[in-house]
Amino acid sequence: MQTSYIRDVTVNYVFLTQNKLDKYGKLSLQIEFGKDRVQELSQYGNMKVLANGNFGINLSTNPRKVSGEPKSIAIIDLNKKPVTAIVGNGSKVDLKVFTYKHERATNGQKTAPMAMLVKELKEYIQEDINDFDILPTDTQANTSQSDF
Repeated sequence: MQTSYIRDVTVNYVFLTQNKLDKYGKLSLQIEFGKDRVQELSQYGNMKVLANGNFGINLSTNPRKVSGEPKSIAIIDLNKKPVTAIVGNGSKVDLKVFTYKHERATNGQKTAPMAMLVKELKEYIQEDINDFDILPTDTQANTSQSDF
């Protein structure tokens, strides 16, 4: 078991707050990096090639401690102040992680995020969820008589 730092990586799919868990109910994120860092970062998890040619590793942890209390992951800026914005894809960060033995992990160990220092924030802003790509014409708009 060991605490370490992963410096200067890009993050994607950041789900690190209790009110925003990933689809598996975990606190998670993906780190993204270039080919030049593959050997250095391979110890942190199962690597995959991303669509843009870079490499990625998914890191996750349970949202609750063994005691049942909610787990919190500190997300701070360069001034050590809490980041209140939602960290979006492409943000540049340093991570504090905890690596431990895990029998079901690909390489026999699992890496869990503990804290994130945001160096370059790309804020996630949710677009209007009711936006449509194709809007009906005036004649189509009033023709539906059935409920959804």
